[in-house]
Amino acid sequence: MVVAALKPQDVQKLTVVKLRAELEKRKLDSSGTKPILVARMKEALEERDEEEEEGKGGKDADAKERVKSEEAEQTPATEEEDAKGNELETTTTTFENKEEETTTTTTTNDDEIMDPAPSVETDEDIDPAFDAHDDGANPIVKSNRLTNARKILRRNPYDATAWDVFFVEARGRPSVAKDVFEEILRYHPRCVNAWIAYAQNAMEKKDDEAVSEIFSRCLRDVLAPELWLVYVNYAKATNENGTTEEGARAIKAAFEYCVDHVGEDVESGKIWEEYVDFVKGVSPGFIAPTGAQPEQYETARMMELRRVYQRAISVPTQSLESLVTDYEAFENSYDKKFARTLLAESTPKIFACKTAYKEREALNAALFEGLGYDLRVHKNGIAVGDPVHTTKAADCHLDAFRRFIAWEKTNPQKLEAVGIVSIAAAKKAAADKLEEEPPRVRERIALAYEKCLLTCENYPEVWLEYSHWHESAGRAGDAAEILSRARIVLPGSIMLLLAAADLEESQQNFEGMKAVYESYMGSYEEKREAEKAAAGGEGTIVKMMDDDTSVVYAEYIRACRRSDSQASSRKAFLRARKAPGCSWLVYAAAALVEWRYDEADKPCRNVFELGLKTYMDVPAYVLTYTNHLISLGDVGNTRVVFERALSVGKPDVSIFDAFVKFEHEYGSYESFRAAEIRRSEFLEPSAAASMIDPGIFSRMTVAKLVANVFERHNFIPDVAPLRSESLSHYAKLGVSSIRKHIAMSVASGKKEISRPKPPPPPKAPKGAPPPPPKVVSAEAPSSSALHDAKTTTAPRAAPPSIGLSALPVVVAPHLPETLRELFNKLPGPVAFAKMPAPRVDAVLDALKNADLTIEGKAELLAQMQGKDTRPQSMGSKRTATQMMTPDMMTGGEPSSSFRMPTKDVFRERQSKMQKASAEYQ
Repeated sequence: MVVAALKPQDVQKLTVVKLRAELEKRKLDSSGTKPILVARMKEALEERDEEEEEGKGGKDADAKERVKSEEAEQTPATEEEDAKGNELETTTTTFENKEEETTTTTTTNDDEIMDPAPSVETDEDIDPAFDAHDDGANPIVKSNRLTNARKILRRNPYDATAWDVFFVEARGRPSVAKDVFEEILRYHPRCVNAWIAYAQNAMEKKDDEAVSEIFSRCLRDVLAPELWLVYVNYAKATNENGTTEEGARAIKAAFEYCVDHVGEDVESGKIWEEYVDFVKGVSPGFIAPTGAQPEQYETARMMELRRVYQRAISVPTQSLESLVTDYEAFENSYDKKFARTLLAESTPKIFACKTAYKEREALNAALFEGLGYDLRVHKNGIAVGDPVHTTKAADCHLDAFRRFIAWEKTNPQKLEAVGIVSIAAAKKAAADKLEEEPPRVRERIALAYEKCLLTCENYPEVWLEYSHWHESAGRAGDAAEILSRARIVLPGSIMLLLAAADLEESQQNFEGMKAVYESYMGSYEEKREAEKAAAGGEGTIVKMMDDDTSVVYAEYIRACRRSDSQASSRKAFLRARKAPGCSWLVYAAAALVEWRYDEADKPCRNVFELGLKTYMDVPAYVLTYTNHLISLGDVGNTRVVFERALSVGKPDVSIFDAFVKFEHEYGSYESFRAAEIRRSEFLEPSAAASMIDPGIFSRMTVAKLVANVFERHNFIPDVAPLRSESLSHYAKLGVSSIRKHIAMSVASGKKEISRPKPPPPPKAPKGAPPPPPKVVSAEAPSSSALHDAKTTTAPRAAPPSIGLSALPVVVAPHLPETLRELFNKLPGPVAFAKMPAPRVDAVLDALKNADLTIEGKAELLAQMQGKDTRPQSMGSKRTATQMMTPDMMTGGEPSSSFRMPTKDVFRERQSKMQKASAEYQ
């Protein structure tokens, strides 16, 4: 690239080699990674442009010093990275090559990450979800790449490419790797790759206390075989690989702990192999039962090894084939006769396990299809999204997990419950608990759910499915534990909170139900009080609580009345009233509970009136109150409430609309005309005052008149006072009430969305006979039937000599749009009306008697060229009649493909019609 033509915006496209060459030409520092080189080059080019514009010279030395000083200020970690030599460059080679070779879409993402130049952000672009876990307890590692990655993550907290920068940074800078891993785990606490790298980093530093703390934090929540294998290997290393009895027993306990938690996973084959190798290689006395004699040590190890083998070959894993082969060799090495008996009993189970493995491995491989480049990151624990930041790939990922879990629930290996020894006992167990699965099946289903949570923990519906599975099998305690974990992971999910309260109420645990609600309300009240104190105490403007919190307080009032008493419900309402930023929904819920549960009319009205003092300007509250009064038939008080709401400040349009509708249904002509005029004066000023185009103003007036007539007489909501065909016209005119009516009809399924009508079929020509009637089958049409339907869209024309009047045409089913356009472009039947009737029999005979082999075609061509010596124009083609013999054309030889019927009714009718036509001529 020519130096003079190089622009700052083109610097990012250069490779590392070219960047260093350009910097060396300018006698600038060429060391560092690509982000540093890009920043240095951009500043040099900008400095050159400024010098050219200002016409100043002799500033090369000052520019160099300024570039170096600004670089030192912007990238404090540069000196540390340069001191490491090429270590960081080696770790980032893959990422930089990916940036240079990927497509335009991927390059855009990488450029945003790698470009050290600051980008302009607005408050709307920043997503608060990224900062939700930032408690400030751990220091934030600063570097150009991490800074730009954080900017991307503030817009999309689940950008896997941006998170990959954190892993690269942690691997390249071991001194700050702990802080980088802690930052990753604040947002992705189940990230398998981060936990493994974090533990290995602590192992390299030989910090056993840190390693133990890491494993204690992650093992129970992250049920991934890769992580547990690291834990087992660490246990072996710290216990001298089982060279002592104490160490061997500790390692064996670690293996048992591991296979009990992740041993049923399809990817746990490596763990089983290492467990078998450990039992084979350890001293038999170290793992023998307590009290065993030395001569019994070898037998004890053989029995322990057989137990581990039999358990391992019953799990469909990638190592199943090798484990089965080793197990057969192990049994044959002791007693071949006894081995044949054992292997014969195990063969059906092994066969079922192998069959299940094929299906299980296919379903497991499909879990991460469609994630593309993100597969490498997401498979290691980076969450795929949440209901707000979901993608098509995330939806496919969730559906794949649901298929995998549903397959596990079918018990494909037909595993039996432990302890059932007879058919009668099995039937009794099935009658007692229809939904109970065998323990190992239950373990596999739970493991599948836990595996799903590694990447989908931010979707509340996954936790709900997991909890419901336990609840449907009668394990309410396990279901409550799942929801408790879910509320810790997603403290802002109201769905999980309400599900937990419902579960406690279903178990008649009313105190537990109240505790669920009160835990949320208590944390909310403490948080708002702390905000109030920080803002200056008394006199601070209190923000109204959000809808989620309002729903929690309202449902708490309902739950107290439902499960306890009226006094408990009123006590809950008093607490909700005193909550900071109490919402109108609290008053509405408390009032309606009084009426619907106890039919207490006066307390209900008192609560509504109490709330009306504060929420008169809230349309939703006013309409809730008026709807309640209308349901009681209290028309007078309803009108009074409307008048009070419309007289305060600037009322909302929805209150005017509700008032007009109320007058239409319950008032006189004079009252609803007055209401319409009030609404019109409030909404639409005069054309002169509003500077509206007279034509547009006239259109608005027409829409208003139509709306008035429509609303007055739309007494039954399902029946419009206009023809249904004309509704779309008036909706386009701008009549809002008609638009709402159409939307409600479509939503309820009473009206289909209007679609353009297909073009009419081509008309039959004059004299065309009627097409044969179509035989409609109840079964699905075959491909040939569909082809016939498409080809018969335009009916064929008969010779013009037949003077029949056109009969009604049987219209074929609607064709797809593409085929319909194609057939409309084809010539109609009239174009073939003057052609002679085809001799179908002759054509069939010619095809039947022809030799269609390669030799036959060559002979036929030679024969035709020898017979036909007439000169032909360049490019002319031989017609079908030229390839037929004279006998075929004259019909002197009977057709071999056609046999004359005994009585040909069709030919007799055609003959009579020809005679009648000749007589009239």
